[in-house]
Amino acid sequence: MMLLVNFSDIDSTMIDAVGGKALNLGVMISGGLPVPGGFCVTTDAYRLVVADRLDDLMGKLADATDADGVAAAADEARQRVLATELPDQLRTAITDHYQALGDDKPVAVRSSATAEDLAYASFAGQQDTYLNVIGSAALLDAVRRCWASLWTDRAVSYRNANGIDHRRVSARGGRPADDRLSCSRRDVHGEPHHGQSQRNGHRCKPGPRRSRGLRSGESRPFRRELRSTTASSRAGWATSGS
Repeated sequence: MMLLVNFSDIDSTMIDAVGGKALNLGVMISGGLPVPGGFCVTTDAYRLVVADRLDDLMGKLADATDADGVAAAADEARQRVLATELPDQLRTAITDHYQALGDDKPVAVRSSATAEDLAYASFAGQQDTYLNVIGSAALLDAVRRCWASLWTDRAVSYRNANGIDHRRVSARGGRPADDRLSCSRRDVHGEPHHGQSQRNGHRCKPGPRRSRGLRSGESRPFRRELRSTTASSRAGWATSGS
């Protein structure tokens, strides 16, 4: 059972263990891009902690149709996750990996769910993000709260509306923690540059808040267009825009 994995050890076959965000960080590292250090708490760890503690709630969650019913079922699920103690082996593994980043390093704890984006549904922004987490105790608490955010009213309602089995999502909640200090001030959305291949051009939209603020219109992003300075190398990017 693999409970944790460093970003640098993630490869393209590990989607079910680490989810999309963490997988892409591993792919970028393997491509020689400068990604800050960090690690992912895997779906095996989630299964170890949550196990069958929510099984008797699955019918109640799926059958909830009104706001009050969803809120009651979702709150019970969250409280069960929050009340569950992390096993010693997982606490030790997370603490050791965190300490390897540096003494009391501020980190971000973010979701990296394997069912995050489907052809007919997008889960982006539904799980909680915790920024500037400092210290092992705070990190362990943030990991548990991030897991619990799989069961917010909004997340449960969205899965019900799209006919998505809660068991599918609950078993696939990989959680990365990393030492990108800028994540507390800036998040970046990227998309392929129109008219160019994804390899040679990219359009990025960094902003002063988390990505939820960009999607909702609460903050206005900057715009940067990146283009490869060579046809054959992934390194060396030029920027334009404002």
